[in-house]
Amino acid sequence: MSNLVHAGSRQLDQPNKRRTWLEKHGELIAKLQNDFQLPQVAEQSTTSTRFHTFTIGSLNFLISNTLSPEILEETNIHPLLLTPPWVLGTCNVRGDIISVFDLKQVFDQEAGLLNTSRPRVLVINEQDYTLGLRLDELPTPIDLKHEEQIRNFSNLPDSITTFVKAAYKREDELWLQINFSSLFLSLEN
Repeated sequence: MSNLVHAGSRQLDQPNKRRTWLEKHGELIAKLQNDFQLPQVAEQSTTSTRFHTFTIGSLNFLISNTLSPEILEETNIHPLLLTPPWVLGTCNVRGDIISVFDLKQVFDQEAGLLNTSRPRVLVINEQDYTLGLRLDELPTPIDLKHEEQIRNFSNLPDSITTFVKAAYKREDELWLQINFSSLFLSLEN
């Protein structure tokens, strides 16, 4: 019985020790919380949307997080015979075979040959299609405000205008969100 009494008194003493430790280090804890505090969601603008961006030549593209983007590092791309140069081939993504395309060769007819290192592949799920895009650099996040969206696409290249879902302009930079699956389906014809 005495063991139960001693165990119970130890449990009662521990919260007091904890409060004492928290009170003793309260100023340090408050300082650390203040110094390393993440911005609160409520402070962020509700009129902005988060995208991931990448650049091909002079065109800046946006990838929405709703497309479930994924980066494959150093993946094997298996070439296909008798395909246009912008079709790099296929690769295996967890048992699914997807087509991999090179936007650089679609928009820049003078694009050089691929470098010998294995490229990064951006995998996106768009409508009923999953496809891969060859990238030289990793996409970077960007928050674009609704006010930065433009409605006039007349200054865009004709080859891409019909596939633009949205366009944003910030200072002199133009960012395009396009329907990649429709673009590549149209190139096949």
